[in-house]
Amino acid sequence: MLVKSLDKGESEAIILSYELQADFVMIDERKGRRTAQEMGVKTIGLMGILIKAKNQGLLEKIAPVLEDLTQVAGFWISDKLKEEILILAGE
Repeated sequence: MLVKSLDKGESEAIILSYELQADFVMIDERKGRRTAQEMGVKTIGLMGILIKAKNQGLLEKIAPVLEDLTQVAGFWISDKLKEEILILAGE
């Protein structure tokens, strides 16, 4: 049922989430998200986790985290997505 083009880690995370009936699986890749959703597993990405953390008071601001992700960790986030995330986070 899983797409062969998914890497082993994504496949295993999706299968485990399905078997455990987890609330969601954290996955950012499009193919992985689509596969999980086809199996009835809810997905959340890193940006969703950051917004939840801010809403729960675990992060004061998301902007510095996004800056570190892009400048230090090499994570790619489009300007449009970054803007939308900051708006959703009330920043």
